[in-house]
Amino acid sequence: MGIFPFEDDEFHSPYIHTDEDTIGPSLNSAELALHLMRAGLASVVTLAIPYTPVGIEPVSCPESIVYIFPNPAHSKIQISLKSEENISIQLHNLTGKLVFQDHFTHHTILNVGQLPRGAYSLTLKSSTFQVVRKVILQ
Repeated sequence: MGIFPFEDDEFHSPYIHTDEDTIGPSLNSAELALHLMRAGLASVVTLAIPYTPVGIEPVSCPESIVYIFPNPAHSKIQISLKSEENISIQLHNLTGKLVFQDHFTHHTILNVGQLPRGAYSLTLKSSTFQVVRKVILQ
């Protein structure tokens, strides 16, 4: 009987293993030792593969086509783009609550004077890009 319950099957040695043991001699089955060595090598090879995230990378637009000013703002925020696409705009507070949503093309002015002072997340989305910016209201 081994010191662990799983050592009670026919393929495990009843002797206590030391750091001097190797996989082959410590098992009673050469076939099981081969499977363990293959599994160990397979896990090392799997870890050696470069990490690739799952999903689709968001497409960001060049910084030079989006202008958001003034920032920090008091009552109005102007947004201009060098794009004629239909743009979806969302403004979230720091708790993630949507406080403003609209659509525009090329240029818009947001009236934010009624919103509490603080930091907000401004998201601009189109069919070809997405921009997220931090906006401060004073």
